[in-house]
Amino acid sequence: VVEFSWEGIEACTHTSPEIRVTNIPDGTEVLEVKLTNLNVPEWNQGGGQVEYDGSELIPAGALQIGYNGPCPPPGQTYKYEFSVMAMDAEDGVIGFGNARQPFPPKN
Repeated sequence: VVEFSWEGIEACTHTSPEIRVTNIPDGTEVLEVKLTNLNVPEWNQGGGQVEYDGSELIPAGALQIGYNGPCPPPGQTYKYEFSVMAMDAEDGVIGFGNARQPFPPKN
C-alpha cells in the first residue's frame, strides 16, 4: 500500500514528498519509485531508488537525482501517481503499489 500527500510541496521543484509504503515483501533490498503525470503521461517526471531500511517510510526529499516534481500549468490541477516497486537483490520486482493525488492539493 502506498500513501503520500502533496502538503508542503512547492510546484515545479525537485523535492519529493514523504511516501509511506506498507506490506513490503520479505527480501526487499530497494524501493524503486516513479512519478507519473496522468494528464500528460508522456512527460518524464522521473523518480529514483531508495535502499530499503526496514521502515515503511521514504522520507521527504529522498528522491534526488532524476526526480521532477509536479508542475501543472498555473491555475490548473493535474493528477499524479507514485508507483513503488519492491526489488530483490537480483533486481527482480517482488512487490508493487501505487497511489494517486491531485496537485495542487485541495484546501
